[in-house]
Amino acid sequence: MTSGGGASCPAPNIGEIMQVEEEYIEIDVETLFETDQAVKFTDGDREFWIPQSLMDDWPGVGESGTATVAEWFAEKEGLI
Repeated sequence: MTSGGGASCPAPNIGEIMQVEEEYIEIDVETLFETDQAVKFTDGDREFWIPQSLMDDWPGVGESGTATVAEWFAEKEGLI
C-alpha cells in the first residue's frame, strides 16, 4: 500500500538522461567582456550579461554581430 492514497509511480532510472530541445533566437549585439561562464553585451541601449550555457554562438570581444540565445531567456530578460 502506498502512502497518500495515490497510484504508485515508478522510480526514475538514474542512468537515464532526459534531453530537452531548446529553441534559440538571434539578437544583434556587441560583445564587451567575456568570462568562463558568461558574456557581457550591449545592444546599443543597455548592457547585459548572458550565461554561456544559454548561448550557441556569439561574436568575439570588441566585435558586433549576432548572438544565438535560448529563446526563453531572451524573453525573460526583455531582449526580444
